[in-house]
Amino acid sequence: LEISHFFTQWGAAHAPKIMATVDGEYKKLFGWETDAAGEEYTVFLRTFLTELIAHLKTRGDDKRCFFHISDEPSTEYIDRFNKIKGNIEDLLEGYTIMDALSDIDFYNIGAVTEPVPVTAHAMPFIEAGVKNLWVYYACNEVIGYSNCYLSMPSWRTRSIGMQLYKYNLKGFLHWGFNYYNNRASGDAINPYLDLGGEDWVNAGDTFIVYPNNDGTPLESIRIMTMEEAMQDVRAMQLAEKYYTHEEVVRVMEEALGDEITFTRCAHTADEMLRVREAVNELIRRATQK
Repeated sequence: LEISHFFTQWGAAHAPKIMATVDGEYKKLFGWETDAAGEEYTVFLRTFLTELIAHLKTRGDDKRCFFHISDEPSTEYIDRFNKIKGNIEDLLEGYTIMDALSDIDFYNIGAVTEPVPVTAHAMPFIEAGVKNLWVYYACNEVIGYSNCYLSMPSWRTRSIGMQLYKYNLKGFLHWGFNYYNNRASGDAINPYLDLGGEDWVNAGDTFIVYPNNDGTPLESIRIMTMEEAMQDVRAMQLAEKYYTHEEVVRVMEEALGDEITFTRCAHTADEMLRVREAVNELIRRATQK
């Protein structure tokens, strides 16, 4: 269960928009004009978190939660980030706090112990040996990288699977699932006509399912391709039960004809299918002995 960020994106300067019913009136309590470190919001947040965690405990769901402070904080705001995190972190002791970020300084000083770097900035985190590392992609990864843009063939989108396995990554944070708005949610868009948030991002970036009339999601080809990528990871992990991680990667790279990196996706459907077939063959050999 992923809990929404407690503070705004990029600078953690404000509160997100929070609505509530007060004395029968539904109104806004906090928003982008609210000081993130202000006493009023801090008191509210601590009260809310105390009640939320108690509620989650009664459901048996508290340990299934991922909490976030602020999305993609930059180093110029690292002191502010630490301050506002310090206002609530005692309530979240023992729980997973993870944040998407691009600068490893947040990890190095302990401000974020479970960082989620974008794939374009993931290598410093991998080389630093960050445990339980997740990665994500969003908005900017275009040249050479895997993503779910409409302009990308399915084999390039599917390549994320072999990349996640190669680097022993624990998880993948996908942006976005069903964001049907323009930039900063200034207005809603029609996802059947506008796939880029009014030219805010590349087409296909902000959602991977379409809204059905009854509110259920309709699959896109891209989400089907992502399912294949995750199935690839599971097959690679199964092969690793019989071989070492290094052996599985070596066989995959031989099939690809190149080193697997975040900027080396499959260039054709044949390349992608060769990698998967090589993994399948490893499993067949091991299970037919």
